[in-house]
Amino acid sequence: MASIDERGDNRWRIRIYGGRDPGTGKKRYIVETVHGGRREAQRRARQIETQVDDGGFVEPSRMTLGQYLSHWLENTAGINVRPRTFKWYQEIVNLHLIPNLGNIQLKQLQPTHIERFYAKELKEGRVDGNGGSSAQSVQHYGRVLSQALSHAVRMEVVGRNVALNVKSPRPKRTEIEPLTREGVAKLLKAAYHTEFYYPLLVAVYTGLRRSELLALTWKDVDLDARYLSVNKGLHTHSSEEERYQPPKTDKSRRRVSLPKELVLALRHYRETQEAIKDRLGMALTLGDPIFARADGSMMHPDSLSKACSRLAKQAGLDGVRLHSLRHTQASLLIQQGEYTKVISERLGHSSTSFTEDVYGHLMPGMEQAAADKMDAALEGVISTPD
Repeated sequence: MASIDERGDNRWRIRIYGGRDPGTGKKRYIVETVHGGRREAQRRARQIETQVDDGGFVEPSRMTLGQYLSHWLENTAGINVRPRTFKWYQEIVNLHLIPNLGNIQLKQLQPTHIERFYAKELKEGRVDGNGGSSAQSVQHYGRVLSQALSHAVRMEVVGRNVALNVKSPRPKRTEIEPLTREGVAKLLKAAYHTEFYYPLLVAVYTGLRRSELLALTWKDVDLDARYLSVNKGLHTHSSEEERYQPPKTDKSRRRVSLPKELVLALRHYRETQEAIKDRLGMALTLGDPIFARADGSMMHPDSLSKACSRLAKQAGLDGVRLHSLRHTQASLLIQQGEYTKVISERLGHSSTSFTEDVYGHLMPGMEQAAADKMDAALEGVISTPD
């Protein structure tokens, strides 16, 4: 039976009898440190005991990176991230990290191993065998590896995270091409007689993320006070089932003010929905999703994305995606001289620096406008020589 001793700072020492050493015949004990609460320590102890009974337990000193990554996926990542993110982690670990680095002993992993991994992925990393992975993809692989190794450090399995010593490839920044006023008009005209018109309209006027947009219910919108509340997102899981989830960050949870024209459009849309419900002998409730399908079911996120690209192409706007409408919101506000902080809060960005980093190239005209305002503010102050 395992003994569990508290070591302070949410650290617990597990000691489990692991049978007798085949070589010496002496009793062998497995000792491991777990960070967290007693329940986490008890759960880990049960896992080790099961592995010992099944003959599948591997001493940390002999553990390969592949064995550790599999353990990390099952016992840490699978518990602490969302299902969709976990599926993505699984693909990275099983298709890229383990095939290239899995046989290296965890404690023997060196920065040079990771450097060679990055170079190989850039050259021939595509799963279909047609060339290398993109720099952005390789950067993601490195981040997942670093997360797993940081956890290994916290668990005192290794002394340092060697991935932090390796610079990952830096992807080339692609220029954001938001829609112009004319482009927005063309897209909305193409969508007008489809079920996607109102979601695209709200996306343009608010800059909401796809998950935030489709999670809206009538309870989240106050048309009299002219605002909507972002407090959840609609996410699709591997089972293709849509589920509401809370925002990832506090900044994403926000109130977004609505322009008058959009309020008028939403009033008309709500009246249309109420009339449809009334004909079916039903009532529109505050809990109903705003952008439901004709049969009342939720609109699938991928359906909206594909429809936006298709309608944009019909309107002669090649390369426009649903996320382009979020960029359009930022671009139009920048053109109107709005403060970066206001734009950042409206879009739910983590910081104003992130907003400036993404949209800074759209702001040169604002800097010139600031100089012109200084001319107006200090007109006549500078004396000219006689």
